[in-house]
Amino acid sequence: MGVVSVTVAGKPLPDSMSAALARAEVDQELNLPSTCAVEVGSVDFERSVFQGIDLTSARIGDPVVVGFGMESTKPIFEGRLGALEMVFGDESAVELQGYDALYRLQFGTTTRTFERSSDTQIATRIARDNGLDIRADDSGVTYPYVIQADQSDFAFLSARAARIHFELFVTGRTLYFRRSIAGQSPTTKLRLGLDLTTLTVRARALKRGSRVTRVGWDPKKKQSIVATVSSGPASLRMGGQKTGYELSAAYAASPVSAMDPEILDQKSARAIAEATYEADIEGFIEVEASATGNPALRPGVNVEIEGIGDRFSGLYYVTAAKHIYTQQDGYTTNISLRRTGV
Repeated sequence: MGVVSVTVAGKPLPDSMSAALARAEVDQELNLPSTCAVEVGSVDFERSVFQGIDLTSARIGDPVVVGFGMESTKPIFEGRLGALEMVFGDESAVELQGYDALYRLQFGTTTRTFERSSDTQIATRIARDNGLDIRADDSGVTYPYVIQADQSDFAFLSARAARIHFELFVTGRTLYFRRSIAGQSPTTKLRLGLDLTTLTVRARALKRGSRVTRVGWDPKKKQSIVATVSSGPASLRMGGQKTGYELSAAYAASPVSAMDPEILDQKSARAIAEATYEADIEGFIEVEASATGNPALRPGVNVEIEGIGDRFSGLYYVTAAKHIYTQQDGYTTNISLRRTGV
């Protein structure tokens, strides 16, 4: 069945609220803030009073930690309460809604210029401005200036990450700004019928990206800067025989070309072309699966799926996970995954 634990402002929920806990969810997805929702009955029948709605046991801004497990709990979510939703009626309830530290970057907007900075240096400054630690890969290219124009830190940094195909997420108080680790060694094995209860796999021809051209302009030399990429690292096969681009070629080629005003030289043109090539291939195989509750299933890890045939069994990358506990069904985990080759 599984178990769940909830602490608010450093304290476990009161016994009366824990006894009335109807549902707990943690929703995680790469490049988006993680959220939690904890629903409890808002009537304390022993004392004949409402509970959880007096802004003493739970207040907006309070730290919240939610853990799941089968016998003992492991923390899955760490953040702050951002909303309370109260329903009054025959079955009155209050829902505590929490958001991780990445959510804070959505508050407000700013306009500023980053001079002589790489995207990694920009991410580091934004993390520190928001009181976060950072673990970041080197993005390589340094720009003369980059403008954040009336944008929230989250919108701005998300766009910078997507442009170079970096992942953006938070664990606790640490901001991660990194290259994808899809295709590396799996952390968990999942077998259909044992660990996975249902599995839906969709493989489709890729409509764009089999060859990527990015074009910039050199104002000093008065000439174009052009980079073209039509292949990627072996990790894109994810242990399979061919990439999604290679298999899609039987249908049609899908070259793309675009200008990029931030391209400064051949190095930056090549980096953006490679990032686009690797980002577009991610739509090749998409999977939705339901599993027995497993705290190890989280976005940004590789898993090995067994029991779905020789060609489709193998390595997959988790892009989203929803951990759910209810009194009726216990603890379950729903996951989204992708694969770029078979």
